[in-house]
Amino acid sequence: MIKKKPIIFIVEDDKDVAYLVQDILENQGADCIIETNGEQIVERAIELNPALILLDIKLPGIDGYTVCRRLKRIDKVKDIPVIFISALNTEDDVVEAYHAGGIHYISKPFDLDYLISKVKELLAKELPVKVHGRLNVERQVLYVNAGYTLGTDQFLDPVRRFISNTEFKLITIDNPQDTLRQARQSRPDIILLDVDQSDVPVDTFLDVLIRHQTTKHIPLVVISDLFALQAGAVDSMPNVKAVLSKPVEEKKLLYILRDVAMHGLV
Repeated sequence: MIKKKPIIFIVEDDKDVAYLVQDILENQGADCIIETNGEQIVERAIELNPALILLDIKLPGIDGYTVCRRLKRIDKVKDIPVIFISALNTEDDVVEAYHAGGIHYISKPFDLDYLISKVKELLAKELPVKVHGRLNVERQVLYVNAGYTLGTDQFLDPVRRFISNTEFKLITIDNPQDTLRQARQSRPDIILLDVDQSDVPVDTFLDVLIRHQTTKHIPLVVISDLFALQAGAVDSMPNVKAVLSKPVEEKKLLYILRDVAMHGLV
């Protein structure tokens, strides 16, 4: 259960969806307020200072993007985290939501357990800001390495050893076929891929991750000599935020992971 009783705005003109989310989150200990008109949100946020705003894009009056931009221009409410929840799920929709100031994007129809987990995560932690170059919020990395055997000496895998000594929480799997299952279970912030030795071609594997509902909004960082040789391959893969050749420079990898953790798919 959520220990405190924070106020959560549910900005949604579909009353069935709004009431469903309200029931779920209030059963978790939150105090939810339903709003249906985007024009009123900024004023209400200034008045009530909610801990979190769940924001639809298609609204009467002004759309969710405009609402979010207005919130981010006002000092008193600019730090309230906004999660977009929308049936719009193209790449452009997601990118515009992050540009508007959203901290996360959930497509409809959504997984209720996932929504609860993201709400709890944001209410329990401060927003991700840099402290002496580090993130002050632990971020989870799902590391897919087809050439690594779990249970062996961790020094056989320098990338795994290095990340384990940073602020990131690392989950390692050695079978790329388990990626979707593990991603659904752990909800990582980033997926780090080193799959050169897999039976599945790297670009084919990435295409699956980019299109699948479970992983399509998770940023990807790829370590691969094979994939790096394919000039322009990432142009059609917006989830791929970086491609690193081997041997990996540890400082560069850490910089990229921190940057991706800060900015998501923006």
